[in-house]
Amino acid sequence: MKLEEFLSSKDDRELIDVREDSEWSAGHIPGARHIPLGSLADRLDDLPKDRPVVTVCRTGPRSERAAKTLREAGYSADFLAGGVRAWVAGGQALVDDAGNPGSVEDPNAEAEPMEPELEALQTNFLEIAMALDEKFGGRQPTDEESKTFMREWLEGKGTPPEEIDRILSD
Repeated sequence: MKLEEFLSSKDDRELIDVREDSEWSAGHIPGARHIPLGSLADRLDDLPKDRPVVTVCRTGPRSERAAKTLREAGYSADFLAGGVRAWVAGGQALVDDAGNPGSVEDPNAEAEPMEPELEALQTNFLEIAMALDEKFGGRQPTDEESKTFMREWLEGKGTPPEEIDRILSD
């Protein structure tokens, strides 16, 4: 969901920030609820089923995964494209835990934040690894099984056939 669409309907939606505690503390969207992605599955009962849920993270990949998890659990869910970075770029404010102006970046973070493309790649890799493990029950699939699975997974993500062929030939 794009920022403009969210802003026009935010009062009708539950906003869930799925970032880690330190990210949330540094700056979050006023009115959002904080449920870290790793806790989401255990806290589904805390979420309303009578109105849509929108998830948000720093740039989008984690919240996209959270929205998918929620939809699979029967919720009406979407994610804020571009995350809190898009929120700030759109001229919207963040607040910290004390109610002061917040920051997208965690000032206590030891490592540099990941670039959005790298974060998306990491998220996709983890998603694929978990899906492979689920499909093959922990056993090592053959190369052919892996390629067939990858083709189906990429098709499900809307990847163009020529891009799928390029990825699988590498």
